[in-house]
Amino acid sequence: MRDNDRSNTRTMWSERDLDEALGALHSDVDTDPRTLDRTRSMLMRAAGNPEEAQSVPDSDADDVLPIARPKRTWRSWVTVAAAAAALAVGVTALQTVSFNGDAPRISQAVAGTLSEAAQKTDAIHSQDQPPGPGQYRYVSHHGWEMVTLHPGWDTFGVLAENRRERWIPADEKQEWLERRTTTGQEKWVKGTREEAEAAGVDVYASWWPEGERKSPCGDFYANQSADGGAPPCAGEPGWGKPTQEWMATLPREPEALYATLRSTAGSPYDEPVMDNYQMVHNVGTTLQTGQVPADLRAALYRALAMVPGVEITEQGVDLDGRQGVAIGIANDDQRYEMIIDPATGEYIGYRAVATEQNPDYEPGTVLAVTSVKTAVVDAMGAYPHD
Repeated sequence: MRDNDRSNTRTMWSERDLDEALGALHSDVDTDPRTLDRTRSMLMRAAGNPEEAQSVPDSDADDVLPIARPKRTWRSWVTVAAAAAALAVGVTALQTVSFNGDAPRISQAVAGTLSEAAQKTDAIHSQDQPPGPGQYRYVSHHGWEMVTLHPGWDTFGVLAENRRERWIPADEKQEWLERRTTTGQEKWVKGTREEAEAAGVDVYASWWPEGERKSPCGDFYANQSADGGAPPCAGEPGWGKPTQEWMATLPREPEALYATLRSTAGSPYDEPVMDNYQMVHNVGTTLQTGQVPADLRAALYRALAMVPGVEITEQGVDLDGRQGVAIGIANDDQRYEMIIDPATGEYIGYRAVATEQNPDYEPGTVLAVTSVKTAVVDAMGAYPHD
């Protein structure tokens, strides 16, 4: 190594030190001197100044969020210095933590919330058992979805209530049961039923197919005719069809899982914003199946915090009596949100909300909202005990 190169070297951040420093930054609202001293100490240690660092109890070391760890450059040192300066005067710390190059820009609010949810999910891992032989995983979706009608130049919009229930066997290749119902309840958001009918719209209460269906692998709509088409169990697994075998191949290490999400989220328009949206949507699509084991849920929460553009959009969202935090990302005309309870690690459901670019609805209009509940039951068609 040349002398000038040696003079520019710095003590390298360890993976553990960086995690601890970032985890502590989330305590920006805590002005207790002990918290500020502890945070400053970890920042100094991470920055390569152990002689200025005080000891940090090992009991706090696990309360951190694994994040992407690219090479550290002078930008990283500037970020640490700025954070330490902010904490030293007791003000709110930086809103985001950024790294060099193309690495994600991480919102501390999002990172802290998802870190808490991941830790709680890790804690219940031993209790999150799959159905045993002869048992079924019951997954209930209760939601409201927007139906948009365009008769001529007019636009009408109505939220219609529906339920979808599934009984998934322990052996996923065995027969599943799906039961779809609509309640007939409607919430007209744009126009009225009378106005829509007067405009020539064939308004009906049942917006989706109802009834029961059974099929191996949950392929309720597979083409089983003799003249072609994919039969049940022939489709490829993926984010929308997460088989246990496929999920077992996904990495649990957050950075590797983030890379997998990134590699499978290419949009047809080759736009980074759309790719980020697709990554979040893929995570939500998988979680809403109710089939994701706890260790993978925790990893998905941690990977989700790395996606650029993800933000907390609302606190205290109520879905069928359960409270959670809305974490979402916007595309050109709507924002997709997952509702997660960070206190328990529970995935509660999802919703879609119109943005300012939506051509049909005012910003903030709910376009879809669904709560998701799961349980293990002893028979197909059986309901969990209250």
